[in-house]
Amino acid sequence: MKGGEGVAVVTKNGLGLEVGTHAINPVPRKHISTIVKNEIESFQMGAIVTISVPHGKEMAKKTINERLGLIGGISILGTSGIVRPYSTAAFRTSVIQAIDVSTTKNHKKLVLTTGGKSEQYAMNLFRELPEEVFIQVGDFIGVGIKHCQRCKIENAVIVGMVGKLSKMANGVTQTHQAGSSVDFSMLSDLALQANASSSVASEIQNANTARESLEICQRNQVHLFPDLICEKVCTSMSKHNKEESLQISCFLVDFDGKLLGRHPR
Repeated sequence: MKGGEGVAVVTKNGLGLEVGTHAINPVPRKHISTIVKNEIESFQMGAIVTISVPHGKEMAKKTINERLGLIGGISILGTSGIVRPYSTAAFRTSVIQAIDVSTTKNHKKLVLTTGGKSEQYAMNLFRELPEEVFIQVGDFIGVGIKHCQRCKIENAVIVGMVGKLSKMANGVTQTHQAGSSVDFSMLSDLALQANASSSVASEIQNANTARESLEICQRNQVHLFPDLICEKVCTSMSKHNKEESLQISCFLVDFDGKLLGRHPR
């Protein structure tokens, strides 16, 4: 499979894709390949699949793709293969409604996740909890925390991957890509606190994505880095817990669901 006109080429590390390849994420690549193989199987022949996006170059100008090192078009994204369109107002309302439902069942501990994948991984971490306590807050972590407090929830557990959690650690409560960015100076400082060398901290300062920052720390065995991100998330989100009645904890998982960091430890 290859990219055609309108599909970006990866030019920087930290995106989970090989530099020099077209920006087609593994899940959509797998789905497309499976469908094509099923169609041509009876013909006993191979196929070269080219993915193109009409006007992709023009659309990319309205994104931050170029800043991330995605050149010449847009990315073919996806972690689950399913796209669910929503308005921000509707999604915000759904977060509040989901917390309200849990409250009516007298649950005092909720797990706030940033999406479908992180929810799946959270369910694996907390197998003992019923399904209704898992709340997909998406980009609306601030809404989730504040409504948990209003509903007298006692424990809020945040589960997510490094990109969203890095933004939360910096105090961002609406983590949509267009409205927020990763603070690499903060991540560099956290790495130093985790006993990273100054050269590693400098490398993080110049990283392309939060994921790349994590990969740098993993390569250099800066083991406390994920824990400190989680601690910073708890500290930052606690600022919205004015009555201090809500206990906040945080778990950082990788893209395969492996637990990398947590706070409290």
